[in-house]
Amino acid sequence: MGLLFAVVGVFTSLLFLGSAAVLAYWVYRDASARDANGPLWWTFLAFSGVGLVWYLAVRGERDPRHGPPSRRERLAGTWTMAMALTLVAVTVATPPDPFTKLVYLPQVFAVAFVVVYVWRVRSRPAAVGSGD
Repeated sequence: MGLLFAVVGVFTSLLFLGSAAVLAYWVYRDASARDANGPLWWTFLAFSGVGLVWYLAVRGERDPRHGPPSRRERLAGTWTMAMALTLVAVTVATPPDPFTKLVYLPQVFAVAFVVVYVWRVRSRPAAVGSGD
């Protein structure tokens, strides 16, 4: 059982680190497409827990995007939304034991990613010329 928790703990840690990197990439690309100084937003997001909330609140006031999001940007947004949904679902649906949350988090993320992908990417047609 100890080996299982070690493997799940390492995988969950990698999932969180990967999510932070994907989130930073998504904000950087979105801010750059809106001429909102992408590196400044990425740095603020990397060192602030409230950076994403503030960015999402302020980005609507900025100029609109200068082009449709690329396939990578849509995938990064899907990953970010799936991770947020996962954190809410694991917090609400699992017992308060932290080890149980570690065990359920990767499986819930896999399901949430598929659900968000189908809802967000597949249900909306891709813009012409938006691929990477």
